[in-house]
Amino acid sequence: MPVVSDISSKQVKEGPHLVGNFTVLGEFKLEPEKKVKQYLPEWLAKPGIIKTDLEKTPVEDLDMLHPCLVEKLKENNISHFFPVQTSILPLILKDCGGQVGFSRTGSPLRDVCVSAPTGSGKTLAYVLPILHILLPRNVCRIRALVVLPVRDLALQVFKVFENYCQGTQLKVKLLGGQQAFEEEQQTLVVEKMAGYLSLVDIIVATPGRLVDHINKTPGFDLSRLRFLVIDEADRMMDNIKQNWLQVVEKHVFKVHNPDDPVKRLDRTRTPEGTQASCDGKKLAFQKLLFSATLSQDPEILQQLKLFQPQLFTTLVSSKHTQNKETKDVSSKKKEKHVKDKQSDLEEGEFVGKYSTPSTLKQLHVECKAMDKPLIVLHCLHNLQYRQILCFTNSVESTHRLYLLIKLYGDVEVREFSSALTVAAREKILQEFAQGKVDMVICSDAMARGIDIDNVQYVILYDRPLHIQNYIHRVGRTARAGKTGTAITILEKREVCTYKAMLRESGKDKFKKLKIKPNKLFSLKPRYNDSLRKLPMILKEEKRGKRTY
Repeated sequence: MPVVSDISSKQVKEGPHLVGNFTVLGEFKLEPEKKVKQYLPEWLAKPGIIKTDLEKTPVEDLDMLHPCLVEKLKENNISHFFPVQTSILPLILKDCGGQVGFSRTGSPLRDVCVSAPTGSGKTLAYVLPILHILLPRNVCRIRALVVLPVRDLALQVFKVFENYCQGTQLKVKLLGGQQAFEEEQQTLVVEKMAGYLSLVDIIVATPGRLVDHINKTPGFDLSRLRFLVIDEADRMMDNIKQNWLQVVEKHVFKVHNPDDPVKRLDRTRTPEGTQASCDGKKLAFQKLLFSATLSQDPEILQQLKLFQPQLFTTLVSSKHTQNKETKDVSSKKKEKHVKDKQSDLEEGEFVGKYSTPSTLKQLHVECKAMDKPLIVLHCLHNLQYRQILCFTNSVESTHRLYLLIKLYGDVEVREFSSALTVAAREKILQEFAQGKVDMVICSDAMARGIDIDNVQYVILYDRPLHIQNYIHRVGRTARAGKTGTAITILEKREVCTYKAMLRESGKDKFKKLKIKPNKLFSLKPRYNDSLRKLPMILKEEKRGKRTY
């Protein structure tokens, strides 16, 4: 059979070819798919690197900062700046002109984005330059607007502004729903014969409340706004779909189409050939974004309408981190090393995506789902851990775990969730900071931005579903240069997913917390007794007969 002999005798060629009367398509080599590198804008791919070695800069060394603010820092027992403050303060201050509301050169100011770990001093990095620039003002107008995702965070930032405004003429106002809407209106503007006058210089607000005042408060004027600060920027991006940013920009620039890049600059460029175009007095406007995690989604970033943005980050990926032997080199070599790291970044690599403090110890422990409460009890009773924040994924999980720990006894435990009033939350935070509470069990209501003192340990009772949630949870400890430990409790099936998630943040070494079985066994009799009591308490709570 000639056809068969043809097939066996001939080498199969690549591509179509004839074998006898048949066309054989041939072999095609399977080559591994080439990974397509994501193209990032230059400002994302090549950020400014903030040192992570916590080199201390005395507050007196920054001679650009107003003396009264330096004194205020000392009154608050702050003698040195943290790296993020050392990098960002001069950047913002160098552009301030001699008059409030105008840049030094008259040119539009570049927007600034900062991606740094929680607890690294980001709040003061924008509070201080804003106050410095606004201090010489003669007329009270809304010149700084700080927007945060939730009331708790807004209240926290408001208190910082209020503290540093003491002894100055600057007025700061919180718009977060703590007051009735009509009461807030009366403290924002006053109507005179000549028109409306602003009663505040700085506003700290949540998006919904801010939009309400823009739409419903007569005389609420943002046309002289100098700073728009978007704190917890990644979370605020989720709210941009509510159009709060578009509403703000429309009232800042007084145009019908704020997306038009030419119109956007009308506020800083007066018509050529006029006296106003020659005197250099052009209103400045600048956006400042701060977050521990920052999206690199082009569609989301486009909605922020950033103008020639600059990114500053504390993080480079593990492949670019400094080797141990470089720790002893001179300061000049260190500077060169930072520049080298910056230039060696692969195209399309965003180094500031996820930041954790260098002083944070990250551990995980494997167990069965039924033993997770025992791991928490082991940390409390066998390891004697105190000052613990324990995170769960839901209000229900928070409450059940709280009841179990409470029933077990011998420790002071509180639950903290969105189900509590603002006053109740503040009381819990205060008691924890004072050392009166050993552990606070919380849902995501507390995971972002809340600054609470003396957190030694963070326990992640439920594995976070996303790396952003993980970063914000573990960021409650190891703040402001202090050490801290984060422990993630995992079921065996979750370990691979957990490690893959941590690799996204540049972590490639995973430490396991080993627990001897007999350590958990000794806790079981008392734990089982608490477990038996739990269903009855939950039933009584549901009927409204008991509050534990």
